[in-house]
Amino acid sequence: MPERQFTLGNEDYRYGFNGQEKDVEIKGSGNSISFEARMYDPRLGRWLSTDALASKYPAVSPFVFALNTPIMAKDHDGNVVIFINGQHAGTGGTAAYWGDISSSKLGYDQRVMKAIGDHSARYVDGALGGWMNTGLNAAKGGFANSRFGWVGIVVGAVLKVGTNSNVNMKVRIAAGAAQGMKDAADIIANLKEGETIKIVTHSMGAAFARGYTKGILKYAKANGLTDKVKFEYELDINSFQGGDLPADKNVMKTQNKTGGLDGGNSLREALRFNSVLSVGKVLGAEDTSTKEDANKGHAVNEMSTDRIPYLGNGGNAGSKEQGSNNEKKP
Repeated sequence: MPERQFTLGNEDYRYGFNGQEKDVEIKGSGNSISFEARMYDPRLGRWLSTDALASKYPAVSPFVFALNTPIMAKDHDGNVVIFINGQHAGTGGTAAYWGDISSSKLGYDQRVMKAIGDHSARYVDGALGGWMNTGLNAAKGGFANSRFGWVGIVVGAVLKVGTNSNVNMKVRIAAGAAQGMKDAADIIANLKEGETIKIVTHSMGAAFARGYTKGILKYAKANGLTDKVKFEYELDINSFQGGDLPADKNVMKTQNKTGGLDGGNSLREALRFNSVLSVGKVLGAEDTSTKEDANKGHAVNEMSTDRIPYLGNGGNAGSKEQGSNNEKKP
């Protein structure tokens, strides 16, 4: 229709062919469209760089789009960002853990995926059921020692929580390994050649992730699939017991973010349950905490996404929420 314009508020409509975002930051780029893995020029109907998997299609030019069938095909990606949460009250293994869904602000998971350039997500509960796990172990320990009075109840509860619950780092690592073995087949089956796995953890999730990668690799080795598994990147945020957790050797690059008020550094934040004792930097990880993070406590959705590398190959495969204690089937 003559003079018709598509706008979002006062901004020009940002999206074009295949629903991807138009590049307006580089002067002279015209109508180039960012597919995140590569730039596409719809005026030419061609990519501006070659296909990373061009060797798989020797009869086709590495600059074509979707094998020259743009009406029938969509050039998508199956990469996956695995989000492993910390302690929770029922939101484990869901996107809701990573941000206030009632807010207009994007959740931390969405902001991280945008920064990384990969929009395929899997949500795994790294707290083994959250406060339910901690509470049940406390109750068991207290009951077992109730014959010694209230002192026995308190001591028994503390000991049980410290040795058997999700508070124990070794328990979370072991649980992560078991869950990794369970999830490996589905994860690997959805990875195409050359595609990678990224991991984002919060709080208790960091230790769980150490076991999770081992579980996936153990399954891959047992089934001759090790060549298909590549852990490209991990981001550990406000890691509970982080000072005792070295960066995962199975991951190519690990970064750390820590809120400056977290880790028991602020009494005020501790009273608000937003500063947790023993939170610390992951050993051997690149620290990407910023001045903005210095004013933050433990909550993940308040942390910055500064200095997170853009890795490209953004996926459009949606998400899989495994639920609290990973009770939902993938």
